[in-house]
Parts: sequence; structure tokens; C-alpha cells
Amino acid sequence: MSKRDWITGLAAGIVGGIGVHKLKKESPVYKTKYNRKKNELYESGKTNYHIYDSAKQRLKAEAEENIKVKGK
Repeated sequence: MSKRDWITGLAAGIVGGIGVHKLKKESPVYKTKYNRKKNELYESGKTNYHIYDSAKQRLKAEAEENIKVKGK
């Protein structure tokens, strides 16, 4: 084999390897599933925070009412 064949094979191998690596790493299905899961976790966390915050405010208001009633 000549040097030209070796260089052509090496270049084709490198380009092919990079292409396969990018295709494997940046699979649209993988990205879609990842983004969907990330958005679901964000939304569920935000919803749970709002539930917790409203319960906290309600309990605080009830405690203030109890203090006012017992204080009279």
C-alpha cells in the first residue's frame, strides 16, 4: 500500500469516527427525552413549591388568628 492509501484511509476513519460520535452523542430522541424529563421535573417542583407556600401562608394566618383570639 502506498502512503496515499494510508493517508486516505486514516482521514476516512477519523471523519467517520467523528460523525458516528456526534450522531451517537446528539441523538434527537435522547435530547427530546432529556428535555421533556427536565421540564417535567421543573414543573412538578414549581407546583410543589406553590402548594407548600400556600399551606405555609394559611397556617401562618391561622396562627395569627389564634393569637388574636387568645389575647382578648
